[in-house]
Amino acid sequence: MGRLLRFAGRWFKKGLAAFLLAYKFVALTAFTVVVIAVLIEVACRFGVAVYHDLGASKSVVSRPATKQVKPASTAKRAKKPAAPLNTAAPPAAAAPAKPSPTPARPRPVARPKGPPPVTSRAELIRRFGLGAYVQESRRVARDLYHFKPYVMWQHRPFAGRAINITADGTRRTWYNSTDAKAKKVFVFGGSTVWGAYANDRDTFPSQLALLLNKKVGSFKVMNFGQNAFGSTQALILLMLEIRRGNVPDVVIFLSGVNDSFIATCYPAVPGSIYPLFGFYERLSAGAPWREVLRDVYKNSDAIQLLVRAGVLRKVLFQEYRPRLGLYNLKLRDKVRLAARMYRRNVLMAEALAQKFNFKVFFFWQPALYLGNKPLAPFERYLVQVERTKNDYAFLAFKHVPLVYREIRRRPPASKNFFNLSGMFRNHRGLVFGDYVHLLAPGNRLLAAKVVEIIGPRLRATGGKTKP
Repeated sequence: MGRLLRFAGRWFKKGLAAFLLAYKFVALTAFTVVVIAVLIEVACRFGVAVYHDLGASKSVVSRPATKQVKPASTAKRAKKPAAPLNTAAPPAAAAPAKPSPTPARPRPVARPKGPPPVTSRAELIRRFGLGAYVQESRRVARDLYHFKPYVMWQHRPFAGRAINITADGTRRTWYNSTDAKAKKVFVFGGSTVWGAYANDRDTFPSQLALLLNKKVGSFKVMNFGQNAFGSTQALILLMLEIRRGNVPDVVIFLSGVNDSFIATCYPAVPGSIYPLFGFYERLSAGAPWREVLRDVYKNSDAIQLLVRAGVLRKVLFQEYRPRLGLYNLKLRDKVRLAARMYRRNVLMAEALAQKFNFKVFFFWQPALYLGNKPLAPFERYLVQVERTKNDYAFLAFKHVPLVYREIRRRPPASKNFFNLSGMFRNHRGLVFGDYVHLLAPGNRLLAAKVVEIIGPRLRATGGKTKP
């Protein structure tokens, strides 16, 4: 019995020693990992800050230096000829010296006409009178996800100086005709149609109403744009309006960016809705540690750099993969599926137009993502600096053009589909307030292009399709 106890005691001591050694090893390893992570985080934050500073310094527009014109040098005087040695005649009188020419004055440098270019967001807000819009849009954004059946959300009513939203969730449209027989025009789309970076009178539907009533006839335009809406949500919203008896004469869909972004960037599920995972979180009980991990993912520069490098892209939203089969598709398959879904939405919208006797037009919008526009100074700042601060903007510059390219390769089989992605190819002025949304000048140009396309068709058919 004594030998057994001594034997057990020796093995207990050896086991305890091994356990303490393993504990020390694990503690030392954990401490080392934490120290390395902190050092990487500090280095990444420093690197990102330096990168932003370098990008900002490159984007500053420098004025051309004034060239100093040197005055012309005075002409050298001709040497006086020497008199002959043995001569009695007095030397001839010297010719009077020519006066030196006056120095040429430097030519004035031609200064560009108009105000200086916009190079900062503060200057952008001041130049385009968006101060009231910025303050009111923050209040509107808090009510962005007001629930609406079938389309998930719609804006609440709001009254302000720059933003006014009616009781049915549509934004106010200016310049509509007061004629009781005016034709109804419904405009569907995302935040570009709704009017991000634009006051009520400068939105695309308002400018469209101005030009239609000025050049075509009597029209009443309604803005059915909603932030982050895809083409499927817009089509369902049209069906809901028709179901309640509000049948339009003309329907315009402005799409492209949201369908492409939703399919390839976030939530990377073709045909889905933008805040898909947010709705999953609200419908299912989420554990607190998920919120912690999500905050770490969003706020850590080290993790963001790994995501951009493709290291962590595969584990992003891992918890939702069993429920979302489309998320596991390859990028090229998501691109093709997004384009195919849009083409089918076009077919369904045309079927509704034929059945309910209205005219429908489809446009794909321009965007800074596509890289086919000469950049103004502020747009160059957006491309070089601001897109590095947002992971999804970084991805969108790579993925959104792929869907546009697929639509260009296989467009919808409709005579009323028009791809306007290259309409700013030769325009050097400032039209974008960010990567997608248009400022007031851009909305005016877009509305003019749309009226140029649909105007003759509306005059020929009177706004209605042929039965």
